[in-house]
Amino acid sequence: MWGDYKDKVDELTMEMNKNSFLFEELKISLNDQIQLLANSKARFSMMLSEARSNLAADREEVKAKEQQNVDNQAEDRELQEKRGSNPQTPK
Repeated sequence: MWGDYKDKVDELTMEMNKNSFLFEELKISLNDQIQLLANSKARFSMMLSEARSNLAADREEVKAKEQQNVDNQAEDRELQEKRGSNPQTPK
């Protein structure tokens, strides 16, 4: 009887040790994956910030060029009005 209980305790202890080992392996693996994903997220967040910054700069450049175009067109109209609306007159 006592030997029976001792065998079951030993068997259960071995199973618990095995499960503990497997759990630790899984925990290490999952923590490594979390770290990898955190690093990837940081890298992609930085890339996204850079892309947004570039997009904003491009929009500002387009806005400035559009304003310059509007100014040039207004200046051209003024010159044409001064010359009597003759498009053949050299500038």
